Amino acid sequence: MEYFTSFFQNIKDKLTNPFFGTLIIVLILHHPQFWYSLFNFDKGVNLRQKVEYLSKLGAKEFTSEAIIYDILCTLFFVFVGYLIVVGTRSLSLWIEYRIMPIITKIIASENLVMREEYNEVVKDRNEYSEKYEEQRNAVRIMSKDFDELSSDANNKISLINNLQSQITTLNNSLSLEKSNSNKWKMDAESSERIVQDLRASNESLSDINDRLKSINENFLEFFFGNLDANVDPVVLVQLALLKIRELRTENLWQTFLTAAHEITNDNIIDIDAISLMVERKLVVTDNEDENTVKLSIMGGFLWKNRENLSEDTPYN
Repeated sequence: MEYFTSFFQNIKDKLTNPFFGTLIIVLILHHPQFWYSLFNFDKGVNLRQKVEYLSKLGAKEFTSEAIIYDILCTLFFVFVGYLIVVGTRSLSLWIEYRIMPIITKIIASENLVMREEYNEVVKDRNEYSEKYEEQRNAVRIMSKDFDELSSDANNKISLINNLQSQITTLNNSLSLEKSNSNKWKMDAESSERIVQDLRASNESLSDINDRLKSINENFLEFFFGNLDANVDPVVLVQLALLKIRELRTENLWQTFLTAAHEITNDNIIDIDAISLMVERKLVVTDNEDENTVKLSIMGGFLWKNRENLSEDTPYN
């Protein structure tokens, strides 16, 4: 049963195939006499006579030239058929997507717009909206960073002003002590007590000088370290604040402390930490020895003030 089903299914597939179906029609049209004779014979003609007649007629009708001609005609008709299908499909699409939009635009021009125009407008609107949001976010971030840096810079400037005020006070005290010392020197010959007071004043003056020198050294060491005299200290403080913020944002503050500690103690172990600090200009190569590294001016400034720039300070 399956054999017959497969056989008839194969015949059906061949008949529905464009080439074979067209070939059958061409054979029928080019050889009508053979097909007519196949089903119509005169009465009294036996089977043997029918077979002989059909054999002679088939040999005459189905020659090699005739079969080739039939196949070429079939290919031509199939090609023409496909051209007709493609042409009708192209015409249908052209009318649907070219003619109909023009007619629709003419008839209802006030209520309709082309889909391409609509999509372009929507695309432009979305792009402008995204750019607007990006600009707003960038402005917020920059404004926040500026406020934080301004606040930190004002705090440092206030501290510098306080230290300068203390230095001025000590200078005034020093000037006063010097004036008293001169007065005591003038009266030294007249009284032993004045001599003793003068010695005490000299000792006090020496102590004040030491204190002033210590305060000056601490002030310069705290804020400037080995800083070049041409560098503005306020600018250094602001740059230091920016560098601290950068290190803490990248979680490299402890890495910097490790690298600076190793360089200071001439015991370099963590090469990766040194490389990271070289990339950030906090560690530089010694001019006399390229294999030796040292802290840059900014790196030395941060290292010397590390106790004032611990993790709990409000710089991050």
